[in-house]
Amino acid sequence: MPENLRSTRTNSEGQDQRTLAEFLTLLRARPGEVMFATPGNGSVAHLALELMMAAANVRVLHVPYRGDSAMVPDLISGTVVAGFVERPSALPLHRDGNARIIAISTPQRAPLVPDVPTFIESGLAGFTAGSFGGLVAPAATPAGVVAELSAAMRATLAEPEVQMRIVELGAVMGSEEQRTPDCFATFLRTELENARRAADLAGLRPT
Repeated sequence: MPENLRSTRTNSEGQDQRTLAEFLTLLRARPGEVMFATPGNGSVAHLALELMMAAANVRVLHVPYRGDSAMVPDLISGTVVAGFVERPSALPLHRDGNARIIAISTPQRAPLVPDVPTFIESGLAGFTAGSFGGLVAPAATPAGVVAELSAAMRATLAEPEVQMRIVELGAVMGSEEQRTPDCFATFLRTELENARRAADLAGLRPT
């Protein structure tokens, strides 16, 4: 899941925003000027950024990198003011004090960083974004096979060791209902609609 990460060091803006509200205030004071990093054009983080700007009615100077590993050094140094970073990359930076997570894009707070509020709690109603994993099969797969695969996957995800590993990686388990084929299909349709809207906002077109 993308996180909104802020460097803890004083940056070119000369101040340290500790909450999403403070950060959005900075963006409104300097529309289109504050450098905001993502792992690349068209990435999940870039689409999340476009949706965040639309939801909050703000503009940033988007700085696309080639992956999280390329952008993190500039985030830590304060070269860029903020960025969306996947949680496995964000958690060590937050714990070590090299950067601060000011909001997470999941519906609920993350168990590993319970002190960090969500975007929703921070004032952006309904805002969620991020990457996800799921098991898919060809459209022509027989219903009985789909049911067997679904049951096997749900049984695996119910194992305590698997759940513990997922949490350790900073991911969030879907509910039992969300792990059903019909619910996951609905989720995918919603994600596709959000991605199309974000791509339109960013002016991205298929090549």
